[in-house]
Amino acid sequence: MKTIVSGIALLTAIAPHAAMAEPIAYEMDHNHTLIQFTWNHNGLANMSGRFTDFDGEFNLDFEDPSASTVTFSIDADSVWTGVEKLDADMKSQRLFDVGKNPAITFVSTSARKTGLERGQLEGDLTIKGVTRPVVLNINVNRHGRHHFADGVEKFKDALSAGLSIDTRINRSEFDLGMAVPWIADEIDIRIETELVAYPEGKPETDK
Repeated sequence: MKTIVSGIALLTAIAPHAAMAEPIAYEMDHNHTLIQFTWNHNGLANMSGRFTDFDGEFNLDFEDPSASTVTFSIDADSVWTGVEKLDADMKSQRLFDVGKNPAITFVSTSARKTGLERGQLEGDLTIKGVTRPVVLNINVNRHGRHHFADGVEKFKDALSAGLSIDTRINRSEFDLGMAVPWIADEIDIRIETELVAYPEGKPETDK
């Protein structure tokens, strides 16, 4: 893994005077995570690409979201659009310049709850050596005992969580302004991820 990682926060109501729990460290399930970006091409169609190499650390407290932190890192060279020439352009000096800027990173700075299962995570996003503040909108799809806790030995003490995350950035603010405005400046980013935590320690056979 060529990258680094960090920060997200989460949500649910906290009862007055309830005991505060410590954040729990969740791991990303790489087989069930999608990091996708979408842009409009010449006002004609919405096109998408994705990154295939990434990692992250999610220290989550569902009782006190403000105690949660997230950091994640993406290998810029793993960009994939399904079009070989476009992938080459994405990796070149004209856009991500992956030779000089191999990692895209996010580090959370604060988190807050905005609804029953929704919240926002503020943090610093760095692309191509440029760091800007962003706000990630988070929907908590599920959290609790792992689905396979009663049937698979390695998951007997495990927890799982599922998050849908989205935000919008202007790529020109990250020195990625090639062909603006013919190709849209606005980029929609979507992350779908499943997370696993082992509060009692990860099984030895799975380390």
